[in-house]
Formats: sequence, structure tokens, C-alpha cells
Amino acid sequence: MPTLNCRSGTAEIHPRQTDYFIRAHPSDLGYITYQVHGRARDFLVDTLGYGDDDDLSWSLVHPLRQIGDLFTVDEGGPGRADPSESDGVTTPQVTKSEARKLVEYLTNHPDVVGDIETLELRLLAGKSNYIDSIARDGYTPMTTPGHDGPHPLDPIVDKYFGNDQEAIEWNGARIANFITVEDRTGGVHRFPRIPNRIPEAEEHRLSKELYERWGAEIGASDVISRRYKTGESGFPNRWIGQTRASPEPTLEDAKSPRAFFYRTLAGRGKHAPGSRAKEAFEDACEYSLEVYKTNFPTAVDPQTLSKTYTTVERATKPWNDFQVPPGWESRYSANGGLPPL
Repeated sequence: MPTLNCRSGTAEIHPRQTDYFIRAHPSDLGYITYQVHGRARDFLVDTLGYGDDDDLSWSLVHPLRQIGDLFTVDEGGPGRADPSESDGVTTPQVTKSEARKLVEYLTNHPDVVGDIETLELRLLAGKSNYIDSIARDGYTPMTTPGHDGPHPLDPIVDKYFGNDQEAIEWNGARIANFITVEDRTGGVHRFPRIPNRIPEAEEHRLSKELYERWGAEIGASDVISRRYKTGESGFPNRWIGQTRASPEPTLEDAKSPRAFFYRTLAGRGKHAPGSRAKEAFEDACEYSLEVYKTNFPTAVDPQTLSKTYTTVERATKPWNDFQVPPGWESRYSANGGLPPL
């Protein structure tokens, strides 16, 4: 189901983007990120009351996409949707109240043409072809009612996102703000730029690497990895740093720092260790973990975002190095920088 997301950070954005975007997963098409035009942003947020991380009905998304009030960055602004994006997608029903407000939005839209009454009847009846009756005719800026000439932002769009601007293609979008990095074999890679570190990414980075390294070894031992509740037999588990005065495990008190990190970061989730950290990261960042790690090859403490971790094993791609907290390399030098189990 499409999800409305509030944009965070200070990354350069398309001049027609707003503070919201929609992440969707149409059937058989993979993930798509829709940009939200200002007119659609006001409709979804102010009129319907949706906010960050709220699920949206496809019955709302499809009409807005059809008329170009949702668009992808490479389109450069409102335009006609690719019909294939709607193929095979089931259409959950909107409420009657939302349907009425959507019809009002389309009726008052300066560029929508077609039979809006038919759309309303088909939408309320659950018909799959409810958006076939409308289309967009031209582009009227929000700030200039009745304007039928070139959009005043078009020169800015052309300057920063036009064909003359160097950019990369990423998941179907054209990205002008990117980084170029070289791996240890001389290979050159280009990735979207991420402006700032985020705690969720640092935790997911560590949890994934720890799970891949230590999961089978430590996860099999409930005695070593389990976090007991204060009333349970077995509390406190000093292997992971629990004490009677402090039930929350701490690295300083852990007899096995390796078990501490596995338990508290990789943590066994509903599917596999690290699932909680992965879900938190996906909610906080629109790019993959590889993109994030490429922007920030050196891991840091997820709580402080300042304590730099140390590489104990180098990978061909530096962003895949195996890294541990500072001090471990010397403290556990006999074991290659890794603590004993």
C-alpha cells in the first residue's frame, strides 16, 4: 500500500517537490517513489488530514498520479502517468467522505478534463477503470491562476535537472545530487548523496554485520544471548551486561561484548535477527543500506553518531568493511580485534 512520507534532511530537491513524497509498490513493478505536487500535498495533508507514515488508498493515489499531481523526479514535473503503473493493482475502497472530497478536488482543479461524474460512480462502485475518464490538459501553477504559458520554474528545472546537468539513473529516477567513489580494486561507483548520518542506519549497519558474522554462533545459545526480565530465573545475565541495579544491558558490564552486541543490536526479531533495526531504517531512509554505507563508509556509535568504529577486516568495497568499537582492536588483539564469546 502506498505510504505518505515527510521528507527529512537538507538534500537538494527538485524545484517542484514538496516536503512530502509517497513510496509505493505497484504489482510487478518494484518500488516507486512519487513526488507530491503542492496542490496534491495540500489536498492529502490539509484536506484529508494524512501525515507522515500514513497509508494511502490506491483509489486516492491513482487519480492524482493520472493527472500528474504525483510524479517521478525524472519527469521534471506534472505530466501524464504511465498506464502500466496501475496495471494489476487492487483498488481498496475509499470512504464516501474521501470520495466526495476527491471529486471536489478534481472538479476545482484548473487542468483536469473529462467526465468526473463517471469517475465518482465507478470509484464508489469499486470499478477498476475509474481513472480512465479523466486526464490533464496543460499545467497551471498554483501561484498564477489562469496562467497558460511556460512555468516560471522551468529554467530552474532545466538548469539543475535538465539534460545538460550530469546525473545518474537510480531506481528509475534521475538523480543530480550524487557521489562518486572508488573501491580498492579501482572500480568507480556512483550513488545518490545522503546529507546526514541517521541513528537508524548506523544501528541497521551494525545489526546486519553482526548477524551475518555472529548470528549462528551466538544465536544458538540462549544462555549467552538471552535478555532476561527482572522477575525471571536467570536474571541478571552478566554475559550481556545485565546487573540487578541496571536491567538494561551495558557494554561496560558485559562479560561477552560479542553477545552484548548481538543481543542488543542484532537482536532476534520476528523473522530474523536484525529485523527490527531493518524496519526502523526503511522508515527513516528512502535509499538502501548500501547507498547509506557508501556515503558513510566508517561506522559510528548509533547513540552518539560520533564515536568512530575501527576496521578489523577490509573488504573490496570499503563500505563493507567489518568494523568494531574503538579499543577492541588492541584489547582483543590476540583474537583479531574480536572479543571472546
